[in-house]
Amino acid sequence: MADANYYELLGVTPEATQEEIRAAFHELAKRVHPDSGGNKALFRSVNTAYETLRDPTRRAAYDRNNFIDEPAASSDAAPGWRRTDDQSSTDGDGAKSGSSGHEPPPGGPREPPRNPPPPPPTSASASATSPTFSVAHNVLRVHAAANPSVALLITGLVVLVFATRIGGMTANVLVLGFVVAVVGFVGVLGRNKAAKRAAAERLDSVQIDAMTESEFEQRLLAAFQHVGYTVYRVSDRGDYGADLVLDLPGSRTVVHAKGWNHTVGPEAVQEVIASRSHYNAQYAIVVTSILFTDAAIDVARSHAVELWDRERLIGFLVAQELGPQRTGAALLGDELRAGAPRALRGGFTVLVALLAARAASSKSRRRGRR
Repeated sequence: MADANYYELLGVTPEATQEEIRAAFHELAKRVHPDSGGNKALFRSVNTAYETLRDPTRRAAYDRNNFIDEPAASSDAAPGWRRTDDQSSTDGDGAKSGSSGHEPPPGGPREPPRNPPPPPPTSASASATSPTFSVAHNVLRVHAAANPSVALLITGLVVLVFATRIGGMTANVLVLGFVVAVVGFVGVLGRNKAAKRAAAERLDSVQIDAMTESEFEQRLLAAFQHVGYTVYRVSDRGDYGADLVLDLPGSRTVVHAKGWNHTVGPEAVQEVIASRSHYNAQYAIVVTSILFTDAAIDVARSHAVELWDRERLIGFLVAQELGPQRTGAALLGDELRAGAPRALRGGFTVLVALLAARAASSKSRRRGRR
């Protein structure tokens, strides 16, 4: 991230206030978060930019250093667990927890702030590219790569609209727009099937049934951290009904993990309700590798607790398997292969219906003439 302009990435100016930076970060984080179909690398870059600019000391050093974040490129800023909630932002110490994922929740000892780097010699000025354009370009590029079929469908429809409303367009443009829209539509039909097929291909690597309780918690810790959460494992320190505490800017979630071989009852839900208050969290989740009883579901519904059963758990873990996710042309090919049979069946059904309607109409006209 040493070559990225954090102000442009967040869509603010170097004179922006802390409130403007925080608002821009929250808005951008929602759009690029992996849970919303965004890109993990871009989300980490946005998070790094916010961590630097929200700290007055680090921001001043960043400005003096001609928009180069030296601490982010140093060895002591290697990937690990980082505090990203608003409480730590008021401290302004830039502390981060250890990389093991076993750090206690906020309130324990933290590292002192690093000394800011000395100002470098004067060099070329910052890029004059519009921050708004830069952010919009990044968001569109990420979403187009993650949703190629939708991007093609929208592009084809836009071409068709312009071709029909603006004079001088040739028939070739109309044909091109129609073909692009049809290809995108076929890909959209196959999106869910392609996603399930990709999950099934990686399912063998998720051996949750053979895991111990500790291994199950560690696997969840890695998966939540992989999508951008700051994670604290508290099950070995008197958990008060929670095993993991997840932090994002402005929100906290407690997770109660139950990697059991039988259904989970309402007791587990009641425990995580208590832990939600203890850790001052806004959300609570109970995760199991099997199923929940009807009583557990009723209690969770009445206390706004999220329940993750086996199906949802496997889907989440499979999606967080390490390694690059298929995007762009590769993902489009998967979606087209999955959607083509469905599109052919639908087209054949429509064709048969039209032929039947035409035959019935011809028969009716012949009867009328007689």
